[in-house]
Amino acid sequence: MEGRTEGARVGIALVAGVAGGLAALAVHYALKKLHLYMQKPRELKIVYFPFAGKAGSIRAACKLAKVPCNNKIVHLDEFLAMKPNLPFGQVPVVELNSDGNQICQSRAILRYLGKLAGLYPADPLRALKVDEFVDSCEDVVEPLRRMLRERDRRKKAKIQAEIFAPDSQFRKQVANLEKLMVRHGGPYAVGKSMTIADLALFHRLERALDEQFGEEALVTRTMLGLDEEDQSGGADSFPDAMVPPDFLSDYPVFAKHAEKMATHFKSL
Repeated sequence: MEGRTEGARVGIALVAGVAGGLAALAVHYALKKLHLYMQKPRELKIVYFPFAGKAGSIRAACKLAKVPCNNKIVHLDEFLAMKPNLPFGQVPVVELNSDGNQICQSRAILRYLGKLAGLYPADPLRALKVDEFVDSCEDVVEPLRRMLRERDRRKKAKIQAEIFAPDSQFRKQVANLEKLMVRHGGPYAVGKSMTIADLALFHRLERALDEQFGEEALVTRTMLGLDEEDQSGGADSFPDAMVPPDFLSDYPVFAKHAEKMATHFKSL
């Protein structure tokens, strides 16, 4: 009888210990969420051009972090006027709580907002993998930016042909990035849950290779002062489509991810 009583006491103690541990864990996460909430800015102003570009993932992270976002859209003449006073002479820059202090470097801003939104891992190894993926997205997309910046139509058409050739380095790098995502196990860029890597992939690459890039190219050409009869070539020398139709369908993992992300943001 005494043995049973002692066993019951031990069982009760174990249950109480587990319950206490779970309660402590719940308090820990509640305090962590409160700490993050108190760190959130009241408002974040983003200064950037009238397309997604490097600010697309930042704007998305702002929304997911539930930080009020004020988009200050600038055009080329405005940018050139403010350029001498910008940190490193570039955009995007952000201002927190309208304090006038500008912070630059898009990936640093994305990580900051990712932490506020719970989209940046606390685990150092997983954070390393997220950073690897985000930085790789920037490397992969660089040829597209070079194509956009080229003002000469014939040179632009040549760059376009090189980028989208069947055996191009660009296509190989897109395929390598897709393989990296597959190695991480999916369905997100770095495993089972969404991180800032997904925002970078969706806004910097997937949308760029889908419907948005044509619009971004048009805005960029307008900002650079190019019209349809630019002197560097006739109207026919500049391709109507910057990206081949259905390019993303050649990369089914990315195509599926893009659809998943688009559905997610539509539901917000």
